[in-house]
Amino acid sequence: MIPELRSQIPPTMITFTPTTADRILQLRHQVLRPALPIAEVIFAEDQDQKTRHYGAFNKQSEAICCVTLIPSTWHGEAAWRLRAMATAPGWRNQGIGTGMIRYLFKDLRASDQVRPIWSNARVSSAKFYRELGWREVSEQFENGNAGLSVQMLRERPINERWKQTKLFTTEIASLRSQIA
Repeated sequence: MIPELRSQIPPTMITFTPTTADRILQLRHQVLRPALPIAEVIFAEDQDQKTRHYGAFNKQSEAICCVTLIPSTWHGEAAWRLRAMATAPGWRNQGIGTGMIRYLFKDLRASDQVRPIWSNARVSSAKFYRELGWREVSEQFENGNAGLSVQMLRERPINERWKQTKLFTTEIASLRSQIA
């Protein structure tokens, strides 16, 4: 379960929403690779229809936080890969990143797309993810321009596992009644 964290910003000032890569590209560049060409923050999967982009926008419709989920696998199971989570410097430490993660989980649940999510997170960001229920699943490693990183994993929430178990149990009961 994601721990409670109250934003210091009134919720009416920020809108969390699905968006496009184009709307969040400048923020990605500004925060993640400012000294490199913008091409460094454009991913081949950005235009894939199954890729999910999310943004938090202020009242002036400026992107202040963003994240991208790319369809992937984790140990042979359908998963999401989280990439390019970024919060504008003036908006950090106010609960917006936490709000973004909560929003994307809500969106995944609403569209029945809950799967494990993994990420190559910068070591400096690992605590943020741990506090939201993720766990480190690798040793630290150098990750190109991103620097020292660690793989993080957010497994399916317990209620999703329970739902699957309940469905499986129902299917077994149905098969047993057909055999009897």
